[in-house]
Amino acid sequence: MIEGEILRLFGPLQFNEDEKKYFALKVARLKEDWGHERKAQIQAINLNLSQLQDRLSRLTDAYIDRMIEKEIFEQRKSALLMERKGLEEKLAALRNEAKSVPDRLAEFLELAGDAYLQYKVGLAEEKRDLLKIVTSNRQVAPKKVESTLLSRSVKSQTASKIQTVPRIGTYLEPGTS
Repeated sequence: MIEGEILRLFGPLQFNEDEKKYFALKVARLKEDWGHERKAQIQAINLNLSQLQDRLSRLTDAYIDRMIEKEIFEQRKSALLMERKGLEEKLAALRNEAKSVPDRLAEFLELAGDAYLQYKVGLAEEKRDLLKIVTSNRQVAPKKVESTLLSRSVKSQTASKIQTVPRIGTYLEPGTS
């Protein structure tokens, strides 16, 4: 029963040859543009970091000039420092990425397209690992199996997401939602 429900869940993920060709073409185009896109994202993050530093300096000046209370200063400073940390992490990820977003997209599409067959012929441990990567909200009860594919319906949404992939950063990391 569980096997059948999982195979039914993975069935729609099987891509036909036309879909595979379409995705391959789109990924190739993304790879061509990724260098420029990555550079633009790095520049944008650096600009945001510079603006954030200016805001932090103005906040500190306002506190020193006694224009704001210490509690408000601490709250705003905390928020700005958290925002800076997030931007620095994004910048580090872009600079140190082992695989580009188009490469991760290609891997994701391959995994999604092969999920049915991999599950059908895989060993128990491989099946478990595949389920962890491709699904979320897994629940099993007597005579009932519930699970949600990550990104709702991968097959129906991949075509639209492939258009915007350079701007989604780490969206396609397996196992994330």
